[in-house]
Amino acid sequence: MLHDTIYTTSNMAIFVTCLVTWFKQPSYSKAICVLRTPFPNNNTFLFVAGLEATGHHAVEDMFAVCAQEKLCIYASNISSMLYSQFGESPGLFNVYSPSGFQTQRQKVKLMLETLNTIRHDRPAIYLLNSYDHGSTGMMSYPNWFGPKRSLQHPDLRLLAEVSQEAGVDLKIIVLQRNAKDILESELLNRHWDKWVTGGMVELVRTLMDNTFVMVGQLRLIDRRFWRCVNLLDGGRVSVAFPSFVHDSFSKDNRWLWQTMIETVRAPGAPHLSNTSTLTSQFPGWIQQLSFATSLLADVCSSASSGDGCLD
Repeated sequence: MLHDTIYTTSNMAIFVTCLVTWFKQPSYSKAICVLRTPFPNNNTFLFVAGLEATGHHAVEDMFAVCAQEKLCIYASNISSMLYSQFGESPGLFNVYSPSGFQTQRQKVKLMLETLNTIRHDRPAIYLLNSYDHGSTGMMSYPNWFGPKRSLQHPDLRLLAEVSQEAGVDLKIIVLQRNAKDILESELLNRHWDKWVTGGMVELVRTLMDNTFVMVGQLRLIDRRFWRCVNLLDGGRVSVAFPSFVHDSFSKDNRWLWQTMIETVRAPGAPHLSNTSTLTSQFPGWIQQLSFATSLLADVCSSASSGDGCLD
């Protein structure tokens, strides 16, 4: 049966269940939660977190408009320090040796500090990912392909921790998208079922496991670090979302935000949701992935206001 084949109860699902249970214990939650100290009047360091096929390329188009206006700056030097699939040395998110980890952690911290000392005519937005198709990839969940694909993803808690130590203002956009549209993009646009050795089973299980990982990481950091959005749903965002990304988007640069969001609202925009017969062909796969995306949706709803880590 499909449910037996793909995902009855995986080790990752058990882990997430235990993690959520542990969060009911205040002492444990408080000890590992990364709280956000605001650093007003500083540059903003923006990271985009999301599953594959949830809109990183749409974000790339959006913020290219911002970069043209010189409000946004591509921080490619930090990006390669965070993740490097084919570089001379791995990045902080994909290094597996203790010594390499400490070295990369220190490099990232120093680079964040250095960039934050650069003063611009107005506080800038440093883009940490979602624009480089080279060795860094988009830094999605998962990122790139390979034998460790399930492990190839960012670490939001680590990024938040290092950012706080560096005294920089980190903000995280969490991308959402429904399971059907994610799988349509993966299969029809990317053809990932042919790239992974386990085909559809491995593809869907990897996406589910990475969703659980991302949810776990979000629960470990102050909710003031992050906000969720479905940019591919016609570019509809909450009134408060632009000011979360950058204060000027609700003030002097409101026009710029509107121009940016039009890149995904325009009819025929390349990153809008597809329509196909996938629902009738693979209803079981979509249902399985929706179990994970629904968990993310619940976390996003709970984190829309307040501060501290989620209970």
